[in-house]
Amino acid sequence: MRKLLMTCGIVAFAAAGCTEDSAIAMGADVANSTDVTATPDTTGGIETTETSDTVSPTPDSEISIDVPADAEAPPDDVPEVCPVDTPCDDGDPCTDGDVCDGLGGCSGPPTCDDGLACTTDACSEAGACSHTFEAGYCVALDVECVADGDIGVTLPCLRCDASAGVPVFLDVKDGDPCSDGDACTLVERCLDGECLFSAALGCPEKGPCVDAVCDPGAGCVYPEKSGACDDGSLCTTEDACYGPVCTGNELVCDDQDPCTNDKCTDKLGCVTTPSDLCDDGKPCTADVCSGGGACTNTPYDGACEDGDPCTKGETCTDNVCSGGSDVACDDGTPCTTDFCSPGIGCQHHFDDDAVCSDGYSCTSGDTCVAGLCLGNKDFCGQCPKPVTGDALKIVQLTFATDGLPGSALDIDEDPTTCAPDGKCSGGIDNAMGVLAPFINDPISQSMEAGSILYAVDLSQLTTDGEPFPFSVLDAKLGMSALSSGCDFMAQECDYVASQFSFDPSCTPYFGLPNATVNGATFKAGGKGYVMTIAVAFGNTTIPITLVNARVEAVVVRDPVTKVIVGLSGIFGGASPKQQLYDTIANLNDALLPVDKTVVLGLIDSLVVNDIDLDENGGKDAASVAMRFITIPGNLVSQ
Repeated sequence: MRKLLMTCGIVAFAAAGCTEDSAIAMGADVANSTDVTATPDTTGGIETTETSDTVSPTPDSEISIDVPADAEAPPDDVPEVCPVDTPCDDGDPCTDGDVCDGLGGCSGPPTCDDGLACTTDACSEAGACSHTFEAGYCVALDVECVADGDIGVTLPCLRCDASAGVPVFLDVKDGDPCSDGDACTLVERCLDGECLFSAALGCPEKGPCVDAVCDPGAGCVYPEKSGACDDGSLCTTEDACYGPVCTGNELVCDDQDPCTNDKCTDKLGCVTTPSDLCDDGKPCTADVCSGGGACTNTPYDGACEDGDPCTKGETCTDNVCSGGSDVACDDGTPCTTDFCSPGIGCQHHFDDDAVCSDGYSCTSGDTCVAGLCLGNKDFCGQCPKPVTGDALKIVQLTFATDGLPGSALDIDEDPTTCAPDGKCSGGIDNAMGVLAPFINDPISQSMEAGSILYAVDLSQLTTDGEPFPFSVLDAKLGMSALSSGCDFMAQECDYVASQFSFDPSCTPYFGLPNATVNGATFKAGGKGYVMTIAVAFGNTTIPITLVNARVEAVVVRDPVTKVIVGLSGIFGGASPKQQLYDTIANLNDALLPVDKTVVLGLIDSLVVNDIDLDENGGKDAASVAMRFITIPGNLVSQ
């Protein structure tokens, strides 16, 4: 019987079955063989009996097989009956998706597994599923087990209550924070059991050749576009995308008139101005260029300019421009060295070794720091600490990398200028953007470590378009936030304003008096406004005084109460390159996260003054833009 079964197995691989119609006789006269006579039985099986050493004829209903004792195994290339992963049926009603394993086996995963850790799954002989729930759990949307008293991920505004035996979900308190799992939404709050968001994340535009797209799983992403584009300039034609940059052919502006200079500006196109062809270099002659380039130079008497920015009030006498007086460069600040530089004009360099007085009798040890005279306020009394629930915490503050719309602001309010060169458009100014790749990481690390905490005070907020003062304060965590381990980068925490945020008159250094809110737009500052920002850098701070300071941001409102719970926008302004250089040069090397000489070299070689603050025709400051994002916070007394 054993020999016969082995042979049938081999034949089955070779001939796809061993049946009554498959009468096979193998080797009638093979040496060392055993004669076997097989007859069918009434159950469909095969009976075998041993006979003599010869093979006798058998009826058609019988099968005679002679199996050699030393028969060889089938060759390796015998085809499989059921290849790996081929669908099959294992005959078990409690499995599904059965497949062959290539070794003659067939199996599939259980059909009754619901994937929940809080249920016991069973399957009856007929294939019916049952699921027994463990006590103390609720099941959210058939995909998540939530323990009694907990809030799950799939239903972030419902709390499991399994205390009564029958598990149910109950609404959490309206207004409680929640997370909808979408990276493209801001400030989520619960309302009637649902997690609602107050605003969509605004992804800054990065130019016409890059889409600003928000991916719910990743946040802002910037896939490149191809084909025709518009670089925003009237000085180019046939603009097309080359990678992330929109580039066009330059428009030629030449009217073929030698008496004119022809140039192209991005916003105006071709502009024609008188040329200097007939300029004789004498400030007391009227130089005229007529058609074809003919020149006349007529002497005159009157006001003139001798070309020296350090003099003013010159007049022409006997065809000579003279009589001017020296330009006064004193800025009234004892902490700067003021002088007039020929060909440049007034310069004001920091002098941190100068003796100064901040004008307050209660201060002591007055010292020049980055052009400002600061005194110790220990004897001035404490400035009142603002206490308000209308506060925000800055969780992101980074230098913008370019001067494209959405990244920075128009500091000089001139649509024909932009910076940095080659990475700007639309009048947007951000000359210091070239430093962003070198300083953003240290700033982010300082903020994440809590080396410096920025709290925005909106306690005097108005929402009817009327101006109100706002400020950004250096702060520390309040006692309740410290004891609870409040996550200051993600949660609404309590903060206490630092006295270093205020001058002796208790006016915040980092603030503007004319903020307005109109709908979803927040604006403050403008030409002539000044504020000082203390930028965290390693274990120290860099004070940057911004002139023509301004803030533009998108207002984020609570979806339930509609109160302002966030701002997302840009701080901008301009600061003299030399002042930034001097400030960093005077910092303690040991407190900096990078080599000071490297930073100074980058400022010297990369930053270019692009703003004319005193409007005397010379660029005397470099524009800067810092993007920021806030979350809700509270200002408390301790």
